[in-house]
Amino acid sequence: MNMNINVKSKRTAIFTIAMICIMSVIAVELPSGVAQTTGAKKPGDGSLAPKVRFTKRQFETLVAEMTQVAILLEKSDPQTAKVLTEAVNNAQSAFIAREMDDVAKLLAQGLADAAQRAGGPVGAKLRKVLDILRHGVMSQADRKKRLDDMTEAREQIRKLITKQEDLEKSSRFKNSKLADELERINQAIDDLKTKQKKLLDEAEKIPPGDKDVKKLSDLRDEVRELIKEQGKIDAAAADAPSRKLPMVGAAQKALAGKAAKVQKKIKDAAADKDLSKKLSDKGADPKAMDKAAEATGKAGKQMDKASGEMSKGKPDAAKGAQSEAMKALKDADKALSDAMSKASGKSGAKASKMAKDQKKLADDAKKLADEMDKAAQEAGAKPEKTDLAKSAAHMDKASDKLKNGKPKDAAEEMKKALKELEEKKYELAQLKRRTKEKADKPKDEQAAEQTELAKQTDETAEQMSKTEKSAAMPGQKSAKSAAGKMSAAAESVSKGDSSKANEDQKEALEDLKKAEEALDEAIKEEQDALQQEALVKIDAELQKILNTQKTISAATKKVDSAHEAGKPFERAEELELAKLANGEAGLAKQVAAVLKKLKTEGTTAVFPAVLGEVAQDIASVERLLADKKPGKLTQQVQADIEQALQDMIDAIRKELSNRRRKGGGGGGGGGGGGGGGGKKPPLVSNLAELKMLYRLQVQIQRRTIALSKTKPGKDGTKKQIGDMHKKLAGRQSKVKAMTDDLAKKAKANKPPAMPGR
Repeated sequence: MNMNINVKSKRTAIFTIAMICIMSVIAVELPSGVAQTTGAKKPGDGSLAPKVRFTKRQFETLVAEMTQVAILLEKSDPQTAKVLTEAVNNAQSAFIAREMDDVAKLLAQGLADAAQRAGGPVGAKLRKVLDILRHGVMSQADRKKRLDDMTEAREQIRKLITKQEDLEKSSRFKNSKLADELERINQAIDDLKTKQKKLLDEAEKIPPGDKDVKKLSDLRDEVRELIKEQGKIDAAAADAPSRKLPMVGAAQKALAGKAAKVQKKIKDAAADKDLSKKLSDKGADPKAMDKAAEATGKAGKQMDKASGEMSKGKPDAAKGAQSEAMKALKDADKALSDAMSKASGKSGAKASKMAKDQKKLADDAKKLADEMDKAAQEAGAKPEKTDLAKSAAHMDKASDKLKNGKPKDAAEEMKKALKELEEKKYELAQLKRRTKEKADKPKDEQAAEQTELAKQTDETAEQMSKTEKSAAMPGQKSAKSAAGKMSAAAESVSKGDSSKANEDQKEALEDLKKAEEALDEAIKEEQDALQQEALVKIDAELQKILNTQKTISAATKKVDSAHEAGKPFERAEELELAKLANGEAGLAKQVAAVLKKLKTEGTTAVFPAVLGEVAQDIASVERLLADKKPGKLTQQVQADIEQALQDMIDAIRKELSNRRRKGGGGGGGGGGGGGGGGKKPPLVSNLAELKMLYRLQVQIQRRTIALSKTKPGKDGTKKQIGDMHKKLAGRQSKVKAMTDDLAKKAKANKPPAMPGR
């Protein structure tokens, strides 16, 4: 009796100490705040270090005491013992004491900022331990309920943010000159349209370019494309590590081949007597084409040389050859440009002047695009709705076409530019109208909307408050603060003070966004915790299945080894095979249960598919054993089942290890990614799934070889072997489809293709 009283008293004391100690340690995450409350001189003078070390010793004592009490209460109060054990395990796995020691060292060195950054995570981990002590170990059902509640709260917060942003714009627009700026941009677009139409009229009056001038223009375009690609290869070679230099060299070799083809085209043009005569008549250098061909040929040789040096791992020598190649290409460009200028005559001179005017218009459009983008952002428009830069891009292209003696092509680009200008003018008018509507909204109406939104926000904050089974949701205080600021904003609006209202509305938005961020982080952590629990359970279930399968496999091999080939099975052997078949049937049910969990979880495609194939293999083995076929084929399939199960177990344990090492976050181990924005993270990473696909492909290859050596008889009937061939073909198709899906996921992270490849 006395023992029970002592245990209960000690339990109460421990909980009291735990609360006080942990709450005091949480203050460590803000050393400057601690300094202010304790009268220390400065957070960086080292005076806080002894306090942190003392608190660390208190914490370690607390953990040791909780461990002892958990042992004492294990029989009399198992629930409390479980809570204490969970808190201790959490504290130890999070390395809280060690991190507190790190904070103390940083403070002792006078590194206040670093100590503050290190202290933040310590406080967060301590709050988690404290939450366990306060509320006990929640059941999985309770945790899922809390996760659903937090997700619902986050969605509500997002809706509130959208509504508050709209009200904030209304009060902001009342005091801004945005409407005037939008009107100025509108007039500027009209001016651009007028100038662009004038240039279009002039371009359409220029006669079609001479066919010989067009030939020169096309050749110069090809040379300029070589210059562009050579520039990319130069950059790639400069950044490439030695092991990747041969790849760049291969791209350089391919470009040398392109240069040779361009050189041949220029040579063919140089042999055109009519073109040569026209160039001569127009006062152009009659050898211009020959010079261009010679320069292009020289460039190709230097490219070949650079490629050879890169294949030898000599980047410096390659760089010199690349520089010579670029110089030669620019010489070819100049020779062709000079010839074009002379050959185009008066119409060419006019087109050249128009090209300059068009270029200036493009520059004006770019400048206006930036101004329109800023105004549109202030008005809350989506960027693509006011992207005037598209019109500027068409103007730039029109300028290039005019330079190249292609007035008809230039006119087409001008028409596209005008179309873009017209569309953006319409979008601007819509934006201006919406802006005016917000600015002109009656203050009574706006005040009423703000009051209603404040009420909704307050209700959401109340829903986020603590319950009997869980603490208040993260972000609850921020949501409550937002509601108060919204009420203040409503009062300012009703008084006609839109400036003060806007300040309160912006602060309310900041609070709401803080609440959203806090909920996102908490949801992510809870999702990861639930997934870790699921992974641990799946691991245990798969291990149990694997152990049973190994026992059945060993027994199958024993029966097959003992049986004399060509003779009927004895009664004892038949009973043993029937028992083994029943064992496989039992495994099939266990696999089905795990498979259902994976499919319900829903974030991984490969693992359920692999386990589904395991289920099919188990069914095949069951039939083979029932048909008294314990031979090599059956044993091969059993070995494949064991390997697939082991591969899954290894992948799950690797995933768990990564998650624990990284402190959670979902999809550890490379490529999985977290569950940002509340999105459920993948159960396992893309890399883990890719490895499983590789192992499944190896299994298919191994099974294919085994089937090719199998003949109907001891190892199976002709139909059974044929069915396995069909299943294997279907399995190969599934692997291909899943590999394609993973490739699509990874496409965003794919490095750019090598130039010239």
